[in-house]
Amino acid sequence: MRKIREAGVPKKKGQSTRRWLHVGGALVLAGGLGLAAATPAHADPLSGVLNNIRFSSDGSWQGWTPASQPPGTSVGTPLVTADAGTDTTHVTVLTTDGLWDTQFYGDSWQSWEPPPQPPDLNITAEVPGEEGVLQAQVYGAGEPDGSIDFYQVEPDGQIYTSVRAAGGSWSQWRYSGTSIAQPGDLQSIAVTSVPYGDGGHADEFIESTTNRLIFHNIVYNNAYSGNGSWQGWQEPQQPNGNTGALTVAAAGLPNGNCEFMIVTSFGIVLHTIRYASGAWQQDPTWGMPEQPLWSWSVMDRTGLSAAADYNGNAQFVLWYNPLGQDTITFHTIRDANGKWQTGWGEPEMTGDTCEGSVAIPTYNPGDTNLYLDANCW
Repeated sequence: MRKIREAGVPKKKGQSTRRWLHVGGALVLAGGLGLAAATPAHADPLSGVLNNIRFSSDGSWQGWTPASQPPGTSVGTPLVTADAGTDTTHVTVLTTDGLWDTQFYGDSWQSWEPPPQPPDLNITAEVPGEEGVLQAQVYGAGEPDGSIDFYQVEPDGQIYTSVRAAGGSWSQWRYSGTSIAQPGDLQSIAVTSVPYGDGGHADEFIESTTNRLIFHNIVYNNAYSGNGSWQGWQEPQQPNGNTGALTVAAAGLPNGNCEFMIVTSFGIVLHTIRYASGAWQQDPTWGMPEQPLWSWSVMDRTGLSAAADYNGNAQFVLWYNPLGQDTITFHTIRDANGKWQTGWGEPEMTGDTCEGSVAIPTYNPGDTNLYLDANCW
């Protein structure tokens, strides 16, 4: 496996080359942010499932490269999850041929394999972003023991769950015991993992509805085994004067805290924390970090992704699809000490329209890189 870099960008000590195949150039960000460097402005766009990586050692970006493509046509946002036990990255994609999963293990990508299929994929569109795809989207969270919890929302709002054990086996899908807060009104949902108790874990959910309300839930030690305990959907303090949330993201920290970010229908990015104690950040509950830009249309499609590393640094990626234009991505970091990096970087996309997700092996101290996958068309 080889790694291609732009001229004048040396390999830095500590950079990993074990996850992705060849790349088409590195995007270098000053101090981890700044503008992407030297990618041709009019390069032919890539399509399908694409991979990228941000190296924590120096803030450079590996660049987008096509992965081997799963059977069928991708209709959902690729889900990236991390097995912290074996330090592998999973990409799980919904296509017109069902649900497919692959991983990078050792020195190569594994073939796409169909895990157990959710009971109702609800595929009503073959084009990403069209109506009917959201409820078919699968969500997941990597756990401290190396397992990965997967969730899917059924058309009636019921949440089903499957677990990929650290050893690699998948469980069949099973009703989790709960439904989304307002069935039929789901706008956006995100899930992440936090450690809980003596070696256990909890999965935290944040949901926004079509009437722009925000709800939070948490399940302790996953509902699949029958031993999981749900908190129940609760409303945290709603953002004031920003007309609610269009899209949401969540990043669980190793200390048990959980960071949430939303984009409101006014195009404002807001952030809050739910502490391990169960208390929410106050004064205000929803703070306003530096904004990536200010003139957003509510008609534009946006997506949010978030992940945190072993040291408690949370990273956020915003996928912005202005009408009639190519996707723009924005990236920022909130350090473990609470300080935000200055500005939002703009790592360049190479497709016309892209939607994606991110992951970090949160519970692995030896790997704090950010892994990204996107579906571009």
